[in-house]
Amino acid sequence: PWYDKLERFMSQRVKVDYSWARPNKRFMPLGIYMPSIAGVGLGEVAIIRDTSGSVSREEQSEFTSHVNRILETCNPSVIYVIDVDTSVSEVQELTMEDLPFTGAANSGGGTDMRVGLNYVNRELPDVECCILLTDGYTPWPERMDVPTLVATTGAEAPAHIAETIKLEVSR
Repeated sequence: PWYDKLERFMSQRVKVDYSWARPNKRFMPLGIYMPSIAGVGLGEVAIIRDTSGSVSREEQSEFTSHVNRILETCNPSVIYVIDVDTSVSEVQELTMEDLPFTGAANSGGGTDMRVGLNYVNRELPDVECCILLTDGYTPWPERMDVPTLVATTGAEAPAHIAETIKLEVSR
């Protein structure tokens, strides 16, 4: 299912740091000293939301729920939510304190996700990965500099740009 692929894509980028400062108490009764997990999380993540007129309210709601799920399960240091139609209309920085994210997508008009993808390449050099939430009906850039996953309710992204997963949206 698409949500397993999305979770696997994000989980591969989650950093786990171990520390001997506080041994793992689970193994101590057995006389085994193991490190405990000192830090779990993901660095910066870019999420581009397609806010063009061809994306329905139900699709936007689904996109927002994915932003919340990624924030909850992957614990990124920051998520940049980039709203795009033919231009970048808004960039929001989210952390765990911003849960639940309810940001309504206020835009419409045409579709050119190259604008958002190029924005990530140019303006966010420290992101671990980029996720594009779209209906897929857009022109595509030549390349992406960061690992990218396209979650689409419609057309697929070219394979040289990103892996594509299909989102099921109840209407």
